[in-house]
Amino acid sequence: MMTTAGTADVLGELRATVRDFGQHMGGTQLARRVMESATPGFDGRAWQLLCGQLGIATIGMPEGLGGVGGLPELVAVAEIFGENLLAVPFFGSTVLAGQVLARCGVAARTTVEEMSEGTICALAAAASVGAQQPLTLAANGTVSGYLPAVLNASEANVLIAVTAGAVVRVDLPDPDCEVTSLRTLDLTRSVGSVKLRDAACTVLAEIDPAEALKPALDVAALVLAAEQVGGSQACLSMTVDYVKDRRQFSRPIGSFQAVKHALADVLVDLELARSALSRALDVAPGGTRFTEAAAVARIWCSEAYLAASAEAIQLHGGIGFTWEHDAHLYFRRARSDALLLGTTAEWREHLAQNLRWA
Repeated sequence: MMTTAGTADVLGELRATVRDFGQHMGGTQLARRVMESATPGFDGRAWQLLCGQLGIATIGMPEGLGGVGGLPELVAVAEIFGENLLAVPFFGSTVLAGQVLARCGVAARTTVEEMSEGTICALAAAASVGAQQPLTLAANGTVSGYLPAVLNASEANVLIAVTAGAVVRVDLPDPDCEVTSLRTLDLTRSVGSVKLRDAACTVLAEIDPAEALKPALDVAALVLAAEQVGGSQACLSMTVDYVKDRRQFSRPIGSFQAVKHALADVLVDLELARSALSRALDVAPGGTRFTEAAAVARIWCSEAYLAASAEAIQLHGGIGFTWEHDAHLYFRRARSDALLLGTTAEWREHLAQNLRWA
């Protein structure tokens, strides 16, 4: 199991372990197998191994609930997952649902213990900055409402639903909960719509949705930023390798000034994004300063990933547009990530509002 010590050596070992695991599972070939399977969504074997051997499912949750590690470990894992595009429910279950459960107290312990054994949780909430929660909890203890897009809804064993005054648990499958798989731009991530009609639920915590979601979204934004840094680095690395080998006019195309400048711009964007991520990790979670730092990281890392993935396709030339090449997988993920938790414009507004009232 992972230690909570946030030292550079420990985090370096964690990154190396997760990277080795990703390579052992085939790297992006794992994502391709999931994409092209009859029931795309995630790789169950990979997820069980990550849960059982590395404790990934409950990383970043309080030790009192059975969690392991902290925010530095959560970010380190996300960066490596971003490099490899690992098709597992890490962001939807461990990060989104997990961070909400972390704010539910001891009532969430059983759910967290189940997660450590491979149970997948999906967060049924409007998980974007400034959104109103569409789910309602009735006096008879049932929950109703509709959410058009929920990460990992199709393979979830449990829904963690956020209502106007409580966080509740809905066990799946449930005849009063209709989950419809959706085909989205990012084929390496599972998304589904959720319609609840008086579904039976268990109240985990009576809590204001802002109190449950706002700190969870700040952490999720930072973890997503780390994933984007990992994806950006993968795009830059594979493009640099390609332009050093691809020859035109009897010389490597990487020797041409226009190509050098394009990749230098990608590197500058990546280093700025990495610095924003590092700065946010220096701020203690919770409070306005962390919210601001997470928003800055979210904005910078999103834009860096969009630029890196687009440049990767451009500089790979004809092969970059093919299904067989990985460039489009990163481009799809970059576009998808740019919309998760709210658009960059919404995060800029979120940041401005926090600065205005600071």
